[in-house]
Amino acid sequence: MGIRKIADFNTGDNEGVGYFHVNQKRGRRWSSARGFLKPALKRPNLRLEKDVLVDRLIVEQGRAVGVRFMRGGEVVEARAKGEVILCAGSIGSTQVLHRSGIGPSDWLAPLGIETVLDRQGPSGAICRTICSSARSTRSRACAPSTRPIIRWSGAA
Repeated sequence: MGIRKIADFNTGDNEGVGYFHVNQKRGRRWSSARGFLKPALKRPNLRLEKDVLVDRLIVEQGRAVGVRFMRGGEVVEARAKGEVILCAGSIGSTQVLHRSGIGPSDWLAPLGIETVLDRQGPSGAICRTICSSARSTRSRACAPSTRPIIRWSGAA
């Protein structure tokens, strides 16, 4: 038919025809929430909180033991007996870590954030790369917000 074949639609040029990879089951989109979270919600040791804004991790003796978040203007702390898993995306996770005092101390100190774990090595480099690529200032990357977790002014 004269339409060129494309091996990968993620290369930036979407003009053409080819296989498009999707997550689906029985012809319906199959999201991570449907595939993993929904079945896990039946567990007695799991609680789902919606419409909250994560403020910071609770770190004691060098270990994350919980999370502090805002719900309807109220500060709430949730503690875990096991491990704490932070999954807020590449930018949101970095922001939460910085607000928790985990990151380059030379960035955190001027903002009045006590350094819990100084990460100048690979993790610090990752934090710097993410923030630099988003053209953020340190204060925007670390400042608590009542709006969506991150909001950039200027081009990304």
